[in-house]
Amino acid sequence: MQPTRWEILQLLKRRGRATVDELARALNMTLMGVRLHLVVLDRDGYVQRSTVRHKPGRPALVYALTPKAEDLFPKRYDLLAEKILEAVGQQAAPADTRTILERAARSMAAPLLVGLPEDSLEQRVCRVGEILDEIGAFASWERAEGGYLIHQCNCLFFRIAQRNRDVCFIDDILLGEVLGVDVSRRECILDGASRCSFFVSSGEQG
Repeated sequence: MQPTRWEILQLLKRRGRATVDELARALNMTLMGVRLHLVVLDRDGYVQRSTVRHKPGRPALVYALTPKAEDLFPKRYDLLAEKILEAVGQQAAPADTRTILERAARSMAAPLLVGLPEDSLEQRVCRVGEILDEIGAFASWERAEGGYLIHQCNCLFFRIAQRNRDVCFIDDILLGEVLGVDVSRRECILDGASRCSFFVSSGEQG
């Protein structure tokens, strides 16, 4: 994000909405300079325009953030998830916690099953690798003796898993659910490896 545009977004975040004139004064910029940045932010879907009539005369054009812009600001979903898991752990037995995580994994797997190739396991492994890569897992896959290896270089739940290793169980269940075969973990980032690797059995003996 270009620095001035980021400043504009932060101002809109704090104020809720602002006119071009208000933004120009706050940033010590010309009206034209602010408008040029707003054109780009509008084009990229980060701001939206509306008109407000405060007094008789021409309505004022004001800018506000779009829902898409919210993703640019810090979020602490990991902290919330961590506290939820702590509360669950205090109220439930370890086996019950595992059951809850398993249900979460199956729920996450459900939408991934839509449109997943059914012709061959290799096609499913390839598509799952693509999906994981798209959501930020930096994933890849390769053939291995007796099956396939799926690698994730980025742990999507790293901060939470550091505090509660049961969270790793989600990956195992999710992959097994989506692929419909046994999946076992071979490497784990939490153990110092550079990636998490999962062996997907093809059911064939080497």
